[in-house]
Amino acid sequence: MIALKCKMCGGDLSVSPGASVGTCQYCGTTMTLPVTGSTQVADQFNRASGLRQGDEFDRASEVYLRLLEANPRDAEAHWGMVLCRFGIAYVEDPETGRRLPTCNRVRFGSILEDEDYLQAITWADGEAKAVYQAEAEAIAAIQREFLDISAREEPFDVFLCYKEKDGQGERTPDSVLAQELYYELTEKGYRVFFSRLTLEGKLGISYEPYIFAALQSARVMVVVTTRAEYVNAPWVKNEWSRYLALIRQGEDKVLIPAYRDMDPYTLPEELASLQAQDMGKLGFMQDLLEGIHKFLRREPDDGGGRTGPTASTLTKRGMLALEDGDFAAADAHFERALDHDPEEAMAYVGKLMVERKVKVPSDLGRAGKPLETSPNYRKAVRFADPELKKLLENCNEQLLAARRALEQQLTGRPAVAQNAAPQKTPTRYVRQDKPVKTGYAGMILLMVLGFLLVVGMLSSSPSSTESGASPAPSFTAETLSRLYADASVLMEQGSYASAMERFLALGDYEDAAERAASCAWSCAQESLSAGNYDDLKRVLPHLTQQQRDEVDPTLITQARACYSALDFSAAFSISGLILDNAEARTLHFSMQRVFAQLLSTSGNLVATLPFTGEEFSLYDGQGNSSSFYFEGAQSISLFSDCAAAICGDGSVICQPFEAGAFSPGFQSELSQWRDTASLVSLSDCLLGLRRDGTVAYAGKRNGSDGSIREAVSGWSRVVGLYAAGEHAVVALCTDGTVRMAGENPYYSAESFSQWSGLYTIAVTDTSVLGILPNGTLLSAGDNGWVRTLDTGSDLARCISYSVSEGTIAGLRPDGTVAAYGLAGGSGTADWTDIIQLRTRPGVVYGLCRDGTVRTSGTGAGEETWRDIIFLLASPSGLLGIQNDGTLHISGDFPAALQSSVSAAHIW
Repeated sequence: MIALKCKMCGGDLSVSPGASVGTCQYCGTTMTLPVTGSTQVADQFNRASGLRQGDEFDRASEVYLRLLEANPRDAEAHWGMVLCRFGIAYVEDPETGRRLPTCNRVRFGSILEDEDYLQAITWADGEAKAVYQAEAEAIAAIQREFLDISAREEPFDVFLCYKEKDGQGERTPDSVLAQELYYELTEKGYRVFFSRLTLEGKLGISYEPYIFAALQSARVMVVVTTRAEYVNAPWVKNEWSRYLALIRQGEDKVLIPAYRDMDPYTLPEELASLQAQDMGKLGFMQDLLEGIHKFLRREPDDGGGRTGPTASTLTKRGMLALEDGDFAAADAHFERALDHDPEEAMAYVGKLMVERKVKVPSDLGRAGKPLETSPNYRKAVRFADPELKKLLENCNEQLLAARRALEQQLTGRPAVAQNAAPQKTPTRYVRQDKPVKTGYAGMILLMVLGFLLVVGMLSSSPSSTESGASPAPSFTAETLSRLYADASVLMEQGSYASAMERFLALGDYEDAAERAASCAWSCAQESLSAGNYDDLKRVLPHLTQQQRDEVDPTLITQARACYSALDFSAAFSISGLILDNAEARTLHFSMQRVFAQLLSTSGNLVATLPFTGEEFSLYDGQGNSSSFYFEGAQSISLFSDCAAAICGDGSVICQPFEAGAFSPGFQSELSQWRDTASLVSLSDCLLGLRRDGTVAYAGKRNGSDGSIREAVSGWSRVVGLYAAGEHAVVALCTDGTVRMAGENPYYSAESFSQWSGLYTIAVTDTSVLGILPNGTLLSAGDNGWVRTLDTGSDLARCISYSVSEGTIAGLRPDGTVAAYGLAGGSGTADWTDIIQLRTRPGVVYGLCRDGTVRTSGTGAGEETWRDIIFLLASPSGLLGIQNDGTLHISGDFPAALQSSVSAAHIW
C-alpha cells in the first residue's frame, strides 16, 4: 500500500491504486495525486508537500526537481513546482471550512502561462487536468488582485529584512536592532520598509502584495540577524532569497547582511559571499549609512532614476493585461507609468498596442495602416533604445511596403518612393487621368499576383524608415470601390480565406476591417471542422483573442490525439500552428525531449531505439548494422566502448562492444541500480545519476581507480552529471556549485571551487563553462586558467543553451539566437523562429519552426532537409529526425555510415 499525505492538511490519504484524484477524509478537500507504484517516489512527494506546508518553498522545489529529473512527464511534480514558485499555502476558511489557496510569492508572469503548469495539464489525465485548471484559475485571480494592490504602492529606498518574533511569541533582538536602523535611515530622508511599522494598520489583510511591491522597488536590502536560526526562518528567507533572485536577474540592487553576537561563518551560504557588516563593531552605523547613501545617490544602471522601477512595474502590469486581452486595464496602467516617467518607451508601445488591439509588439506590423500616423508610435521611437526602435520601424515599414506593392500590382503604377515629392492633390483618394482598364478576370489575376508579392515583401522589407516621412499614396476611389465589391462577392460565395485577404488589403476603407475579421472566423470554423490546416494557418493571425480561445483548445486536443496514436507528423504540424500558445508550445517541445531518448552517437557510431522500445540498432563507420535487444529499454546511450539503456524502473542494462571487456563484478554492481535518470561513461567505470540527486558507481575493470568511487559516494543534490574526458566526472548541484572527481590535464576541482549560483554548465574534455543567471560566462580550462566573460546580458534572456568545444549558443524566447565562438560562415544574427539549437566546434545549427534547418557554417546538405522535428549534433556532424521517423545525417561521418543511417526509420 502506497502511503500519501494530504497536500492541504497533512493527513493520511486512502486512495485507490492508480488514482490521479482523491478526497481527504479529514479536511474534505478534493486534490490531485501522484500516480506511482513506488514507495520511494511517494515518500519524496510526501516530503516535498511537508516542506511546502512549512513554507520551505525552495527546499520543496529541490525535491520536485529531482522527481522531474527522473520522470519529466510527472504532472504532479510539475504542479508541485508551480505551488513552490508562487508560494502557495492552503488556509482554512473559517466560514465554510474549505481549504483556500493564498499566494506568498507574487510574480509578474501569470500562473496560466507558467511552463510547469502547462506541463502539468499536458501530462495529466482528464480528471486531474480539470482540478489543476480550477486551482490555477483561483490562484490567477489572487495574483491579479495582489499585483493591482502592489502597483498602487509608493516606492521604497531600503527594505529591512529580519525576524519579528521568536518561538515563544516574544519580540526578537533582531526586531529591536532593525527598528533602530529604521529610525536612523528615515531621519536621513530615506523611505524604509520596516514591516513592524509599515504594515501597521493592515491587520486582516494579506501582507504579500505590500511585501512584493517593496521588494521590487527598494534598491537596498539590509538583512538584520543575531542568530542563524532567525536568518534561516522560512519567512525571513522567503524575503532575502527573492531579493537575491532579482539581483541575479540583473536588477540594480544590493543586499547587505548585518549581524551581531554571532559567527559570520554561520550565515547562510547564499549570504556568506556578500560583504557583511558587524553591528557590534564601533562605527558600524556610520559605515552602513555611508554605504547606503553612496549606492542610492548614484543613478541606477538602467538610467531610470529613483522613479524608474515604478514606471517599469506599471508597464509590466500593462503588458500582462494585454496578454489577457484586457485593453482598458492595460491602457490605464500605461497612463500611470507615463505619469511616473514620461519617457518610458515601452509604455508608449503598450498604448500603441492598445490602439491596434494586439497582444505582442511584433504583431504591430501584421495589418492595418502605417504606424507612423500614431502619436504613440512617434513617441515610442523617440525614447526607444536602438533594438526597440528597429523593431518598431520594421513593423511600420512592413505596412508601408505591403501597401506600396499592392498598389503597384493593382493599378499598374510604379510604387512611389518615401522621399518622393508630395502629391499635388491633397484629397484622400487620388484620381488618375487615365484609369487602368481591366476586366473582372484580369482584376482577380492582378489581385492574386499582388498578394503573392505582398507576402514576399513582408519577409524581406527594408530594415528602417524615417519617422515623420510622407505617407504612402492611397488607392484611387474607383479601385478601392471595385476591390471592395470583388471581396464582397467572394465572401458571399463562401471563399472566406481569399475574401479575408482582399478586405485586409483595403485597410481602413469603409467596414473592410470588420468584414476581414468575419471572414477569418468563418474560415477558421470551416477549416477546423474539415481538418484543412493550410487555410487555417492563413487566418489564424487575424483572429481575435476570444476566437483564438475557442480554436486553440480544439487544435491542442487534436494534436494530443495524434501524438497518442503515434502520428507524430500530424501532432507536430498541428501544435506548430499555434506556437504562440504556451500549452501547444509545451506539447511541441515535449516531443523533442522524447525523441532525444531514441537517438545517440559516439565517434563514428550511431544508435537508434524505435519508439516502441527494447530492440535498438547500431550503425558503424563501415556501413554495418546490428541489433541488440534490451528488455524494458526506454532510452539509449551510446559510448565509445559500450551501449547502455535505462529501463522504466530506473534499472540499467549495458552491453560492451567487446566480449569480456568488462569484469564480472561490473554487471553485478549494475544489477543493483534503480531510479537512474542519466548515465556517464569513463574509461574505468559507468556512473549513474539517481533521481534523488545521488550518484551510483560501477567499475568496468578489476583494479579500477577507487578515488572516483569514494568521491561520488558522498555526493548529493546533484542535478547534472558530465564526463570530463576519459578519467574524470563533473557535477552541477542544486545550489549552482560544481564538483569534480578524477583527473583532467586541463582543469581540476580547484578551478571552479569559487563558483556558485550557476544556471547551467557545459563540460568538454578541455574546459568547463558556467553560465550565471545574468548571462555572465565563467570558463575554466587550459591548464587551470579561469576567466570571466561579460556577454552584455545576451545570454541572460536565453531559455536553452548548446555548447561544444569553443562554441556556445543560446536560444532567446523570441526564437532569435546569441552565439559565440563561430568559425566563419554566415553567422546567426538574422535567424528567427528557431525552436532548437545544436552546436559542434565552430558551428551552430538551428531547427526552424517550419521544419527546416539553418547552419552558421557553409552547410553540408542539411539546408535541404524538410519536416525535421529533432536535431542531435556531435563533433562528427549532425543527425536529424524527420516527422515520419526517417533519419537524416550530414557532416564528417564516414560515407558508409551516412548511407546506412539515411535508410533507417525510428517509427
